[in-house]
Amino acid sequence: MQGVSTSSPDYGTYLAQLRMPPSLGHLQLVMISGDWCGPCKGIKPQLPQVAQILAQYGIPLAIHVVELVQQNQAQVMQFTQALGFQSVPTFVLYGPGLDGTGQREVLVGHEGVMVAPQIANWIRESIQPSAAQ
Repeated sequence: MQGVSTSSPDYGTYLAQLRMPPSLGHLQLVMISGDWCGPCKGIKPQLPQVAQILAQYGIPLAIHVVELVQQNQAQVMQFTQALGFQSVPTFVLYGPGLDGTGQREVLVGHEGVMVAPQIANWIRESIQPSAAQ
């Protein structure tokens, strides 16, 4: 699991690379968190369990966490507007390949709290609508 904070000097580079990572062929889950968000702090340690659950179904998953830092409000606002979300935690699921512009295709997004089994089920339903039923 990789991550970056909005206070990191590598923040801009990291965000650009999220759309074009080296792990093509794998789904990519990005959790957008906030350093002020209590539920986010509870979810982050569960993320490796999501990958373990999906591995049982033969679904490889790369996981990244972007942590927004409350004191950097200008960057937080830019980031939330650019990605079109309004609250944390937010989960964005990228597909295993590239879209027509050469970037990863966003399959689905979810704003709000989920625990590991719910996240895994949400991913399975997103890629195979009948898989979780």
